[in-house]
Amino acid sequence: MVQPVQKIALPVAPQFSADDRLEELRVTALRCRAAPRQDLFKACALLSTDPDVAQEAYARALVKSLRLALDRKVTFYRPGTAQMSFDETWVMRAITCAQQGDTDSFAFLIRSRVPHIYQRQIAYLINGVAHKL
Repeated sequence: MVQPVQKIALPVAPQFSADDRLEELRVTALRCRAAPRQDLFKACALLSTDPDVAQEAYARALVKSLRLALDRKVTFYRPGTAQMSFDETWVMRAITCAQQGDTDSFAFLIRSRVPHIYQRQIAYLINGVAHKL
């Protein structure tokens, strides 16, 4: 007689609401305002695999690299602002798609705004934010 396969409960990463994630990105954007812009390829190479360091590192690398990738100023409002900028909406939608595994929508969002040369790196950073924060 064949024994039924038992389902194994995998540890679930803590789920953060979209508001929490947006606030974290806004705080990171404020911290990075005066920081020098970072080369996108170096940013991806420097990311840590240590979960405590990675939480802030992915968000910081993403915020600092978006201006280079989009070739224009990126707008993040101050924490606590009720409205969302177009850039914030785009990033949050991409994070949500990455978290939910919606690869088609995620690829569309990346391709719609990011030049081909930076698409892989921005996708990597957004995935890191989606799964680390």
